[in-house]
Parts: sequence; structure tokens; C-alpha cells
Amino acid sequence: MKVRLPGEYQRALDTETLLSPDQLQTAVYRICALYTTEFGMAMPAINSPHLLFQYIKQLALPLEIYPAVKKMNNILQFNFTFTLASDSRIRRNATCYPEAQLMALVVFATKLGYPFDSDVVKRYSRSLGEPATLRYDWKKWVELRKQGNSLVDSTSPEVDDDERKSKLPLQKGQEISITDVDIFKMSNEQLDQYMDWYQRTYTRSAEAEDNVNKDLLDMFPLKPLPAADPQRDPEREREETQLNRLKEVQAAMRPVRPVSDEDARQLQLDSETPVEVKRPGSHYLQYRSIEELSLPESKIAKAFYEAAAEVACMSVERLVKAVWQIEAKMDAWKSEKKRAERFGEGEPGNKDGDEDTEMIG
Repeated sequence: MKVRLPGEYQRALDTETLLSPDQLQTAVYRICALYTTEFGMAMPAINSPHLLFQYIKQLALPLEIYPAVKKMNNILQFNFTFTLASDSRIRRNATCYPEAQLMALVVFATKLGYPFDSDVVKRYSRSLGEPATLRYDWKKWVELRKQGNSLVDSTSPEVDDDERKSKLPLQKGQEISITDVDIFKMSNEQLDQYMDWYQRTYTRSAEAEDNVNKDLLDMFPLKPLPAADPQRDPEREREETQLNRLKEVQAAMRPVRPVSDEDARQLQLDSETPVEVKRPGSHYLQYRSIEELSLPESKIAKAFYEAAAEVACMSVERLVKAVWQIEAKMDAWKSEKKRAERFGEGEPGNKDGDEDTEMIG
């Protein structure tokens, strides 16, 4: 059908630029809205348990994040489906997409249990049974992420061993992000790999009679691509890389001596000056915009937000807004809970989340 269209329509169907994550999410949202409004089809929810486990594994987070997200969602009651507005004039917010809802909960739970400023602000749990007893090494996490990042990061001036990095093979999916500056830093093996990918992706077969590139390919014939090595499975290699990174980050976690309420009171009585024993969740940092996330003291938080946004296929700006909306909803739930306790009314939300929400400062 495409070859029979006029040239202007063929160009409209050709891919010339990459879709941004938000554009892709918006396109899927509009398709779901079309099927719902025009055909009365209800779109099912995403497979949140499986997707949550994948998010945790790809971000190299502790498994304690999994039950924490579940308990948080008992309070916020997300159904992980597209929030379709009945009126087209209603503006969509950052949590209209199911992936944004789930990833925002992951970021929120991570900031509660394993804050990014743990090296500066010391927080002590009440017992060894709390997940926050282990301190997460975010510097190690950032270091490992740089090692496994794209070619742009691996050949940046921050990396000392540029020659060693240039000899590494390109990772699957990395080719699309290569720029003209990166090409000058690539080895011969990387250039061959990149050109093979370009031929496989953008060059059509010269055997087709209706191929618009046939004349050009006849003038500059291309050799057949080498057969894939059956011993080398890119998907398996990526899984092994993620698993090794998770093991290294888990091995870098260090326990923190818990301080019970009795020990904290005794410490305050013995000290001549006021002593504050900070609990997990206290001095919780919130980021309302991407500008606040770009401050020098938020370097680790910015790296984590960028990694989380990439995994969930969304922009960093949208993820910041989604996390901020969840934090605002949780603050409203806390205020309602305190009001209910003061006036003896029924408590809002689900009691199963009380254990985790006590960490919110």
C-alpha cells in the first residue's frame, strides 16, 4: 500500500525522528481512549506485579521495595489503568498513565526507605526488623550505572580508561543514541557493529522490484550481514549484567545500629544539649520541578530519577510531577488520619499501610 501512495504521503509514513517517551505514552493513551469512547472496550490494567519486579531488578533496588509499594498502593488505591477523562477538555495529569503510577510509587518507596542523603543525614530504625536498618550505598549505585550506560557516558571525560571503554562492544539498543561526536571515539569493531545495525534497520532488500532505493543499492551493493553467533545471546548478556550489578549493590549495603525509643529517651536524658534521633522518613526531600532536581546537592537523586524515567518510558519532568502528586496525596491522607484520630472518627485508608507510612516525615 505504501509504494502506491504519492511521494508526500510516503514521506509522512517514514520515520525521520525518534519518538520521545512522552509522545509514545500520549499515542498509546489516545488509542485506549478511542477504543473506550468509540467502541465501549475497557482496557485492562497492566501486569503490575510482574512489571514492579522488573522495575526493581532493572534499577538494582532491594526487594523490600516490593511489599512497600504494595502497602502504599493500599492507601492510594491506584488500579494501574489509563485514567480516561470523560470530557476532552479535562487536562491529563502525570499519573494518568499506569506505568507512571507504578514507577512513581517505586520512587516514593525508595526515597522513604533508602534516602539519597543517607551519607549526610543519619537515620536510625527502632529495631533490626525494619527494612531501613540497611543503608543503601548510592555512590556505588551511580558508579555501576555509569559503567553500564551508553557510549556517550562511557567515553566522557569523567571516565579515566577511555581506551578500554572504546574496545567494548555496543550494547543492544545503544546504537540509536549514537551521535556524530561518538563516532570519532569508536573503535573499528564498534564502527562495524554500528554499520551492520544501520544496514539491518534502515536499508531495504535490493531484490524488491518496487524498492525506491534499488537504483542506489545497485550502484553501491552491500555485502550480506554475517549470521548471528548462536553462542552470544544479547538478552541473556543483559540479564547477567543486571544480576551482577544487583549483587554488587546488595553487597555494598551496610547495617545501621538501631536505636529503640527507650534508648533515644535515655540518650536525651544523659545529654546536656537536646539530641534528636532521626527516624527513617524524617527530613524527607521533595522535588517539585526538574530545576530543584538539577541542584548540585541533588546529584544522586537526579541520576536515580533519570534511570527510573528511562525504565518506565517517560520523561524525567513527568516522573517528577508524578512523584510529587503521590507525595501530595500521601500528605493529605496523613492529615486526614491525624484529624480522624483526634476526633475519634474512623481512620482513612487501609491499616496495612500504617507500618510504612510512619516513616514519612
